[in-house]
Amino acid sequence: MKKQNHGRKKVSSFMLLLNYFPIIYAASGIFTVYHAPFNRFLAALLWIYILPPLIGRITILIFGRPEKRASGVFTGTYRLWWFLLQLQVPFDRFRFLEEILRLVPGLYNFWLNLWGAKVHLFTYWSAGSLISDRYNLEIEKFVVMGGHSGIGGHVITKTKSGEYVLTAAKVKIGKGSIIGARASIGPGSIIPENSVVPAGSLLLPFTKWKN
Repeated sequence: MKKQNHGRKKVSSFMLLLNYFPIIYAASGIFTVYHAPFNRFLAALLWIYILPPLIGRITILIFGRPEKRASGVFTGTYRLWWFLLQLQVPFDRFRFLEEILRLVPGLYNFWLNLWGAKVHLFTYWSAGSLISDRYNLEIEKFVVMGGHSGIGGHVITKTKSGEYVLTAAKVKIGKGSIIGARASIGPGSIIPENSVVPAGSLLLPFTKWKN
């Protein structure tokens, strides 16, 4: 029992320390860009937009993609998902970073693919669209995401005993579909091609949408 509690404390400390990753990454980025041996603007772009998805992509190649149910924050899947989440925190906090990419047609979709997603370049994102788990996403061509619509690649629930349970799964949206404004799509949901999800809809995890 003592060994188990000791292991849990170590894991808990590991996860708490990861909470500091975004601020440490930002601070080290400022230092790196300031002392960059080449153009500082280019260095900033590489540090902000290229390095995080590449780290995430390499992590997924080594440890796999967190696409399953994990009971407890002390499981390998939960820790992997938590690390990938920290890589994405700066973009969740500063939404304008993604909106800048969306100004150039196809550029944002290309960037999502760097994370490990499969998003066709002919996908339109309205202002305020939200994404979590950018690697757990598969979108075919001619899809339109309405304003402030959201795609969640995970959901966290809690058991009666107080244990957190992670459910992570890829979201798939078929060709020519329209996701209405402020619609929310849960993990594992599948939207067939040419579907219309009305504004404000809430799709629970693993929903198979029918028009």
